[in-house]
Amino acid sequence: MNRKINFVFFRAKSFLFLFVLFSTNFALENQKDSKDFEKFQQFMIKYNKNYESEEELEKRFLNFKQSLKFIEENKDKVSHQIGINKFSDISEEEWHRMFPPFDLSGLKSLKEKGKLLMDKIEQENKEYPKTLDFRTQDKVTKVKNQNPCNTCLIFSTIATIEAQYKNKVGVLESFSEQQFLDCMDYHIK
Repeated sequence: MNRKINFVFFRAKSFLFLFVLFSTNFALENQKDSKDFEKFQQFMIKYNKNYESEEELEKRFLNFKQSLKFIEENKDKVSHQIGINKFSDISEEEWHRMFPPFDLSGLKSLKEKGKLLMDKIEQENKEYPKTLDFRTQDKVTKVKNQNPCNTCLIFSTIATIEAQYKNKVGVLESFSEQQFLDCMDYHIK
């Protein structure tokens, strides 16, 4: 009987040892996933994200990890700020469905016009700053979220009006894109 108890105890200790060994190995291998999942959980809380199923959660977490990877690989390569935002759990394909790419066919002529303008400025022999950032001069409002409603022209128009208003009146105001859209909609009907 004592021998049987020792055998059972030995098997339990062996099982516990193997469990701890594999758990430790699994934890070490998945430590990065664990940290990423912790960031994902913070992201879900911050942006009030809820997913219908475990499969959806897994898909969104994989997209989120791709976003983290992109940010890490590119943060020092771009001149603009990149980071986690409310779109960090969508795939690139979903992004392009929500925000279709612009038709840039007219870009060549625009670039040529820009070169002509730069040539003219250089001929004037005036001193211009190497860089100009209106954000630091409080001449533009913060970036706004247009959502996937293809109203980029309205947003850019309003941003231009806000900047011109600041130049003319001296006060930086944030105007309503929705009122502009409602007004357009009213006249289109």
